[in-house]
Amino acid sequence: MNSNVWNMDLTPGQHKRSWWWWFWLFFMENPENPNRPKQLAVMWSTKDCDKFRINETWWHRRKKTQKMGNQIIIDGAVGAWYYDGKKMKEPVILDKRFFAIRQKENHGILTSTPKPDYYLSGRPGEYKVHLENKNFKFHVDLTSTNDTLSDEKFSENSFYFGYGFDILKICRMNLKGVIKDVTTEGEVAGTAYFQKVRISAPIIPPWYWGTIHMQNGSYLQYYMLHLGPPMFRRKKSHKSNLDWGEKYISKSISFYSKELEKSFEFKNPKISKHFDESGLPIFKLEGMNKENSISFTLNSYSRATWYFEQPMLRFIKTVLYYNEYPVTLSKFSFKGQDVKLTEKDVGTGVGNCEHAWGCLI
Repeated sequence: MNSNVWNMDLTPGQHKRSWWWWFWLFFMENPENPNRPKQLAVMWSTKDCDKFRINETWWHRRKKTQKMGNQIIIDGAVGAWYYDGKKMKEPVILDKRFFAIRQKENHGILTSTPKPDYYLSGRPGEYKVHLENKNFKFHVDLTSTNDTLSDEKFSENSFYFGYGFDILKICRMNLKGVIKDVTTEGEVAGTAYFQKVRISAPIIPPWYWGTIHMQNGSYLQYYMLHLGPPMFRRKKSHKSNLDWGEKYISKSISFYSKELEKSFEFKNPKISKHFDESGLPIFKLEGMNKENSISFTLNSYSRATWYFEQPMLRFIKTVLYYNEYPVTLSKFSFKGQDVKLTEKDVGTGVGNCEHAWGCLI
């Protein structure tokens, strides 16, 4: 089980081929241009392999993840990108470090060691994130929205021979804090999303994923894991002749309506993608269940890319392009038996869409 923020299942054989990450997305107000909210993403991560490449940096495992006394010691890396309201800065952090996880009752901390310059600490409903190096500082307090979206939800999915993934997520929290880099400095406010993920699989295939926070407190998320020709993409370009023929392993849309105070699930959604004049993608999704239908459009306004490379055999490498797109919600429709909601009802929406292609073996 991997069912709280601080747990790691280190049972022999259980974490073989596993890839862990603790991931926060921060959506921050941008008074100068409200249509382009500021965003920051940070990930603490480790992978059960001897080495892999992140962008231009090679990570070589020095020590396996292990429990030592009352703490878990991790050899991993931390990375972050920041969209400052005008420009994407990637990465603002990419650092290979040892980390320690310590927990006492329901309070815990994940911290770089021996210097605690990158840490996540807290308890359910109340967390802190502290990131600081010579060029960048980000300190925020995260608090509950006082509804179901701030509850910690755990789920797991097994596909074959025990391989699959588990995830703990917090759909929405409020944030306040400060940020400083070489061009910007000041207080920030907004909302945040968290997920702690363990993928345990011999192959990491492509996916579409997105999460959106709406002005009225509603929430959207979709996830679409797939096999097919996109697994063979090897270039960073948005467009590819291999971007077709996806065979979905898992796909869903989740919608929480603040107005109705109710959650809705759509298990067989469709996604399409086209590009705006600047070359950034526009994602359109739609789904239906027995009683309801949903459709929405998400417009990208920037892009961050993480390139992962892992050797398979001596002369063969496998690669994954993990792209994150800050987006705004431009169209929205939800129809039920007795209700119809549009973008006018949910208000402005800010989010992040992921599109990963290639694969890791």
